[in-house]
Amino acid sequence: MIPEFVKSIAKTLVKRLVAGQYEEIVRVTNGRRLSVEMIALAIREYGRELIEIPDPDFDSLDVVRVRNSDHPTWTVRVRLWTRDEGASDLCLEFTIADLPESRRIEVDDIHVL
Repeated sequence: MIPEFVKSIAKTLVKRLVAGQYEEIVRVTNGRRLSVEMIALAIREYGRELIEIPDPDFDSLDVVRVRNSDHPTWTVRVRLWTRDEGASDLCLEFTIADLPESRRIEVDDIHVL
């Protein structure tokens, strides 16, 4: 079962990608891993307009609990949707660490499967 907070974070990140709010993604991740420019380049190179993902798709995210980490940690892969394709080959990958003081989110990659 996918934790609700994982789905919520995935929805928020996808919403920001669709809206082109890359600065907001970088703010939430504290600039770890991908910069605004790197996110924009990945979306631009794919060459299609992102759209919101249907809610039921968030129930089937690819979520893996990381073993042997200091804090509960999950890696998440979200298949993004485009206006032309529906479910596309473009994928958002991110990591969530559940730290005592907060949740640390890192966008690891945006790439073609």
